[in-house]
Amino acid sequence: MALVLKDRVKETTTTVGTGSFALAGAVTGYDSFGQIGNGNTTYYAVYLDGGSEWEVGIGTYTSPSTLSRDTILASSNAGSVVTFSAGQKTIWCDYPAGKAVYTDATGSISQTIVNVSGITGDISTPDSITFDTTAAEASATGKLFWDDGDGVLSNGLKGGNVTLQVGTQQYARVYNDSGTTITKGQVVYISGAQGNRVAVKLARADVEATSFGTIGLVAETMTNGAEGFIIVSGALYKLNTQGLTAGATVYLSPTTAGAVTTTKPQAPDQLVVIGWVERVDNTVGSIYVKIDNGNELDELHDVQITSPQSGNVLIYDATTTPIGVWKNANLTDGTGITITEGAGSVTIANAGVTQATAGTGISVSAGTGNVTITNTAPDQTVSLTAGTGISVSGTYPSFTITNTSPDVPFTYTTNYIPFGQGTTTPNQSANLTFDGTTQTAPIQRASNGIVTNNKTISTSYTIPSTDNAMSAGPVTLSAGVTVTVSSGSRWVVL
Repeated sequence: MALVLKDRVKETTTTVGTGSFALAGAVTGYDSFGQIGNGNTTYYAVYLDGGSEWEVGIGTYTSPSTLSRDTILASSNAGSVVTFSAGQKTIWCDYPAGKAVYTDATGSISQTIVNVSGITGDISTPDSITFDTTAAEASATGKLFWDDGDGVLSNGLKGGNVTLQVGTQQYARVYNDSGTTITKGQVVYISGAQGNRVAVKLARADVEATSFGTIGLVAETMTNGAEGFIIVSGALYKLNTQGLTAGATVYLSPTTAGAVTTTKPQAPDQLVVIGWVERVDNTVGSIYVKIDNGNELDELHDVQITSPQSGNVLIYDATTTPIGVWKNANLTDGTGITITEGAGSVTIANAGVTQATAGTGISVSAGTGNVTITNTAPDQTVSLTAGTGISVSGTYPSFTITNTSPDVPFTYTTNYIPFGQGTTTPNQSANLTFDGTTQTAPIQRASNGIVTNNKTISTSYTIPSTDNAMSAGPVTLSAGVTVTVSSGSRWVVL
């Protein structure tokens, strides 16, 4: 029953010893313990009138006039039950100091409170709430407490089967539309909606329809048509993970609805990552849930698939806006080329050159298909024959040709002009010389009898003292030109 406190409750008793108090009636001006109510508990204080015996405790009122001594809070017997002596005692409904909750001089409540219940209003504007991080609390619906094992605040959710770890887990309340009971640890996908809840069915990875909307794992058993919680992300505890490997990735099974597998599904099965194995155990195993539904090719933002067919290839189209996209298309036949699209294959065939034919010096191993072409008459050996004064060495294609009788060289005398004398060898000691300015010869003879000179002298000249000179006149000196006749020399103009 309840603990009840009432104002102005006081009676007398003559009970001796350690037994329950037999109440003798209310003191004038006060109420009796009947105000507490039959079966309820209350705080009491009692003392021996005119004596030193006293006791404070918790008792249970039993109608019509009995109060038991259930718990002794303080007493004249060092906190233990008092053996009361004979005589009248006064007993009343008390509010023991050890149970009182009050604010101190700073406005703070510093007492240790084991439990607070029956609060129906709000707790308004607290600056903070500090939880006891050492308490080992059991989860219950609507209960918020500190879970020291995982280092988080935990909250018991509706139904009492699921506890939310604040900040590390995410749950969703769903409607079971599977047609059967679904159990903890099974994988579900969104199949629609029912009332204010999404509806779920058991997921399977063999087709997109039962895998694309995979949302999480069942967190509590739900009968068909019932509501319950599924975990969307975070660790799901108390599972049978026997046979799995800690740290292994688990995928949605393509063969068993609602099951997981550590074997990575291959196309055409759908690749859906469910999460990772945290702990392997047959009763307290756990899986960390983080759903990744993967992508179909046409779900990528830069891929545009239209009516796909066997043999399609992806071709990039840079002209689309705002970004280029990959599109499915067929290859186009070219000159002499045919293209055939098949299921998972593209065949490119040569439709132009269909046969190879042997020719002179050429053999062909086959007319079509894999053709081997062989030169049956390779290049012949090439040889060179040496002539007079010529030698030949080496083999094809590298030959060395050498002149073994080069022209006989002769020695030229400085400033002498060689001339022929009717032979192939020039005269090497002719007396005709030229030093760049003057030509000298023992005798100069004009074969036609005429020697000519310019009528205009355009370059200054000095006739050395060892020479004489003559010119056929008249002659004219160009402006600024002089002819100097050295001492002892003559210049005759005819």
